[in-house]
Amino acid sequence: MATANNWNQLEQILMKIIKEVIEEVGYKVNELMRENIDKYVYQAGSQANYYADGTGQPTFELRDSIRSSKAKVSGNSAEVNVYHDSDFMTVEPDDFVHGSNYWKTYDIRDLLPEIINYGLSGDFFGSGWWQKPRPYYDKTLEDLRDKGQLRQWFIEGLKKRGLKVK
Repeated sequence: MATANNWNQLEQILMKIIKEVIEEVGYKVNELMRENIDKYVYQAGSQANYYADGTGQPTFELRDSIRSSKAKVSGNSAEVNVYHDSDFMTVEPDDFVHGSNYWKTYDIRDLLPEIINYGLSGDFFGSGWWQKPRPYYDKTLEDLRDKGQLRQWFIEGLKKRGLKVK
């Protein structure tokens, strides 16, 4: 463990540790969201033959598009973002993959998380499971906030680095 001779050194040591821990927590949030996408999104339509290629298989690109940023430190705070990067999803409007030539915005990759989480798909393809909420995002927030997962991971990270936390 590092030694601090003054307040500034202590702040630097603690911010370095917090940055490491928050990046580790961001990775775990990323993994949790991927698990929830598998559970609430991809399993919801596993018996349906809805996907554009007719196989009933999703692209898995919604899950694979999740990214975690490096921690950003500003003053005495640090943050990490877990987000969908739509550049990791294809768009083929002719085949109705993450878009359509019939919609005002033919590329809906940036809208997919909201459409899927809240069940905002229209009736263009008829009615079915794809119109129902598949709340992977809400379930992830519930796990992090209501079940205390975020706090638990942060405390574990601090303890792993030798800090005593109550």
